[in-house]
Amino acid sequence: MGTIDLVVSNPPYLSERELGEAPEDVRDHEPAIALTCGREGLEVSARIIDEAGAWLAPGGWLVLETSPAHVKSVREKLSRDFEDVDIVNDLAGSARIARGRMR
Repeated sequence: MGTIDLVVSNPPYLSERELGEAPEDVRDHEPAIALTCGREGLEVSARIIDEAGAWLAPGGWLVLETSPAHVKSVREKLSRDFEDVDIVNDLAGSARIARGRMR
């Protein structure tokens, strides 16, 4: 177990396919490495969730931005080692922020 109480991350979360479908203002003005992370779009988020126990203290929070398309998968992955898992909408009303408290 770690000693950190809060980790907040905005990791890349678009699949390579999703990048092609992203709005032009995103696709044309952000480096692809900041947006995409592989075939599924979950690769970086999954690694952060899997390794969070090494840095988070018991009761520490992990907060991740994610794609609305990945909310179900991220919630399921968080639920394995975290409690109080929930998804929060962004200001536009899209399910975008996943969070959980380390058991």
